[in-house]
Amino acid sequence: MISVIVYGRNDAHGYNMHKRVSLSLNCIAEVLTHPEDEIIFVDCNTPDELPTFPESIHDILTPRARRLLRIFRLRPALYEKHKRDSQLKVLEPLARNVGIRRANPANRWMLSTNTDMVFVVREAGRSLSEVVDEIPDGFYELPRFEMPEALWETVDRLRPREVISAFAYWGRRFHLNEVIYGQPYNLFDGPGDFQLFLRDQIFQIHGFHEEMVAGWHVDSNLAKRLNLLNGETRSLLEQVFAYHCDHTRQPTMMHGEKRKTGNDPIRFVDRVSSPYLPDQAETWGLPDEAIEEISIENGYNRGFVTVLEEILPGMEEPYLEDALSPQAYNAGLLYDNRHALPYLADHFVTQPAGLNVGYVGANEEMVRLLAEFRCSSGHGGRIYVDREMLSGKDAGRADALPKSCLVADLP
Repeated sequence: MISVIVYGRNDAHGYNMHKRVSLSLNCIAEVLTHPEDEIIFVDCNTPDELPTFPESIHDILTPRARRLLRIFRLRPALYEKHKRDSQLKVLEPLARNVGIRRANPANRWMLSTNTDMVFVVREAGRSLSEVVDEIPDGFYELPRFEMPEALWETVDRLRPREVISAFAYWGRRFHLNEVIYGQPYNLFDGPGDFQLFLRDQIFQIHGFHEEMVAGWHVDSNLAKRLNLLNGETRSLLEQVFAYHCDHTRQPTMMHGEKRKTGNDPIRFVDRVSSPYLPDQAETWGLPDEAIEEISIENGYNRGFVTVLEEILPGMEEPYLEDALSPQAYNAGLLYDNRHALPYLADHFVTQPAGLNVGYVGANEEMVRLLAEFRCSSGHGGRIYVDREMLSGKDAGRADALPKSCLVADLP
């Protein structure tokens, strides 16, 4: 039925981001009831040494949200290749297009929204999926109602039904429900928090405009183009309210004055006269690039624990002993391989599976343990072992290294 498209990065985009995002994802999942529904999170440009943002908050997502989430990781190397000299750390049109390209083709509808939104279906007992199932084909928008931080901070993010009920109550009780109208193609101010469109149509018009690399107005560009395609922009206000978890206590990247954060509205909105983007017809959403997909339905990093349990036999004594003293310095480089492995392996958990590694050292057993860990973790990259460090050893010993290891002259 619905593929929800959101994006983000594992950084500090605004105050209390972890609660805002988990609250939103849990509540969005709660109003999706069709078996094919999904939430696609495109994690854009998170550093390789960090997990994706959904992985980092997996324990504060409901089982339902974890089940519906499909995470696509757009790594920094690929982002640098396709960011078109943008100064931004995240590109909305590129990220959304990556998700759209890889969404479930069984779903007729797509909802482009953000990870600080909570949707309230106005008719009690109904889901967003049920509402969308009954509406005519077209392009739909909603106004957003601002929910003050002092209110959304009070709710329990793991109780989405209660959160949705609280937002519905507060909206009327505290006079929050204010509709701000905009241009006819947008219908409302802030159109990007709820843009519902047909999958066939977003493919027909070649996705979001990827030349918009400076920030704002991506949503208005899409609204203008879908309005041209459909001849109108429809409202879903009679069926659904959309609440935005306000986060203005702390300025974010898009609120700064040091860099340009707005695309040219004249070029990308006012003068748009066609729905289509022929210049990116074959390339939008990186169809020819391999994008990692990650699932957290069964938790995060459980494979790390499983692999370590397979490799390490466990300690015979309750603890290890060593000394930190002047006599210990320069006395040797001996260490317990089994003790070191979990800390060494930790650096590889979030890295690309095909990453090649250079090892400068003479500890063959450590190399074997690392190779076994990477192989059992599904990593296909090589470990290049420095030839000079092994030069004092028998040549046959080097040949006995695991197949994933190659002896080489490292710089």
